[in-house]
Amino acid sequence: MQAANFPFFYTLAVLGFMSILLIKEWFETELVIFSALILLILGKVVSVKQAFAGFSNEGMLTIALLFIVAGSLHHSGIIAQVNPWLFGRNHDGIAKKLLRILFPISAISAFMNNTPLVAMLIPAVRTWCEKNRYAPSKFLIPISYAAILGGMCTLIGTSTNLIVHGLMLDHGMKGMSLFEISAVGIPGALAGLLFIIAFGHRLLPERKEPIIELGENTREYVIELKVTPAYQNANKTIEQAGLRHLQGLFLFQIERNGRVIAPAGPNEKILAGDRLFFTGLPKTILELQKTPGLQLIKDSTFDLKQYNSAEIRTYEAVVSPSSPLIGKNVRDSNFRQRYGAVIIAIH
Repeated sequence: MQAANFPFFYTLAVLGFMSILLIKEWFETELVIFSALILLILGKVVSVKQAFAGFSNEGMLTIALLFIVAGSLHHSGIIAQVNPWLFGRNHDGIAKKLLRILFPISAISAFMNNTPLVAMLIPAVRTWCEKNRYAPSKFLIPISYAAILGGMCTLIGTSTNLIVHGLMLDHGMKGMSLFEISAVGIPGALAGLLFIIAFGHRLLPERKEPIIELGENTREYVIELKVTPAYQNANKTIEQAGLRHLQGLFLFQIERNGRVIAPAGPNEKILAGDRLFFTGLPKTILELQKTPGLQLIKDSTFDLKQYNSAEIRTYEAVVSPSSPLIGKNVRDSNFRQRYGAVIIAIH
């Protein structure tokens, strides 16, 4: 290999290696990218100054500051208050909802960098979709594209515009004014938005979040039993009553006089009138039903929506490749003792 071609092939090899690691998700994204950067420095493809020049780039610093603005708006509760106005009535079709959503987002994105804007909107959109049983896949990509299209209209709209502006200044050029690209960006944004509203959303899959699907099918994995005065283990703890180590079932919640006790610890007492909520395989409830004093509730009141409160929350988590939970069943993982939470279902 000729010395002149070494930087080219070396860079190509580093990028290929980095891409494989990112696709396989064996390590954290930031670790892979910074390792690739260090390899380029060690190979003398770039100097240390060049490698870290981006961190002092005017455009990148502007984006970082805009993330702070986005975070402030999200934590202030303004986004939650805007949700009803933004999404409209529940019986409107998806096209009408996108018409209400995309144009304001695109307009805001023209004066606020699209990356923090989308990052700020994602939790609000997913929460709204979860509450109203909509597929987030029909809204998240259109919102992202609307922010990109709006960002094409002004200098500060996208990261690319700011970076190019910074490079122009570095090379002694005048740089761009705020609305210099608007003459091209606005018509392009309008055409793109109309296409998404009319046709684009039809091309997207109606893929609901696992937690939404679970909320629609709670009877498949949640069983509710009422404790009657005839139950011989009343006034005993869950551990003493033998309800902690059931085969195929787990007692995760107790409802007592309208008060929810979750997660239900092994030392929690069982009282007459309690409603016991089990998660697991429904077929295993047959043995438990034979216990005198435990009555099956056919019309269960369990609803995942009740967990969206200040006291109790429902979360959907992904098990990472390096998780200590891999290879263990739920009982052996000591999940409740370790994290103070219970696993309701696995998707």
